[in-house]
Amino acid sequence: MDESKEIGIFNRIGTLMPEFTNSEKKVARFILAEKQNITNMSILDIAQGASVSEASVMRFCGRLGIRKLIDLRIQIAKDADSGRRTGVNPLGQLENDYIDIVHNTSSLIDPKNVSACIEAIERCTDLCFCGIAASGIAALVGADSFSRMGVQARALTEGHYQMMHAAMMDGRGVFVALSLSGNTRDICESAQTAKESGAFVIAITSYTVSQLARIADIVLLTSAKEDIINGGKITGCVSQLYVIDCLKREYEARHSEHAALIKERLAQSIIVKKY
Repeated sequence: MDESKEIGIFNRIGTLMPEFTNSEKKVARFILAEKQNITNMSILDIAQGASVSEASVMRFCGRLGIRKLIDLRIQIAKDADSGRRTGVNPLGQLENDYIDIVHNTSSLIDPKNVSACIEAIERCTDLCFCGIAASGIAALVGADSFSRMGVQARALTEGHYQMMHAAMMDGRGVFVALSLSGNTRDICESAQTAKESGAFVIAITSYTVSQLARIADIVLLTSAKEDIINGGKITGCVSQLYVIDCLKREYEARHSEHAALIKERLAQSIIVKKY
């Protein structure tokens, strides 16, 4: 077995630090400082963050015996995942994870951004929530939440339909794009198309340095960090749902009488479905 693979990637970087060139040391220090975020970064992101060239990033990977950036990202994700599994009480850790996700996401909520999103939703005639995989679940809940307040909303969870709908939007549309990484290709391409069509784009993501964040008119941040090893975690979906609920409650507060009327009508329509 390759001994270098048995040593954690961060330990390997620390061990090799004296042997690195000045540029490689800049890359090493940046990676060590951005452990949680590095698995979501491109070569350009790392190069800009470390203030070096993209070639320097690739030379750094080569010094570690790594040919592609994706291999470095996978090793970093595996390192972080093995560290998370050392807890002695998995259920207790799970509870703490959920508490931390909600608390940390709450701390990232900017009331001004929430207000601007609601104003855009109030003006729109086409509210579309879009997400892939686990983010698609949050998109479905988002559309359902606003539909229950009388807002015509839809959820799209498949890339082709997202792109087609985005192409048909106009200045009266609001496109809510959900992606923890902010780099899901289908979501980013659809968001870009929606923006070019004139729609207002809201990104719900965990990374301000991401393709989706660059496209969006407003970014609502979540605290869940998705990596290659642990994609689709339920805690990530919870962080997205928390942000959606903030939007829902703000809209409901502004339109309380109308929302209450719609809720009553909905209750009366489904009460017959109860035994």
